[in-house]
Amino acid sequence: MDVRDKNGRRMSRVDNLHWQQALRDYLLSGDAVIIIRAEDAGISASTWDAIIGGGILAADGAHVVYRVESGRH
Repeated sequence: MDVRDKNGRRMSRVDNLHWQQALRDYLLSGDAVIIIRAEDAGISASTWDAIIGGGILAADGAHVVYRVESGRH
């Protein structure tokens, strides 16, 4: 999907507020979340804050499982 801003320029996922909200809604709808390949995901700083805000449930050095707090999104 090619998303463009009001001036017709391509918009990155990080800058797309609608995409960020949809991502938060989806990821924070469960009890926990794991992000794989985070550098390629286009997650904004505020979305990361929402994801990590519940704290860490488990980590093995390569993967982190974040707790989802109800009402965080």
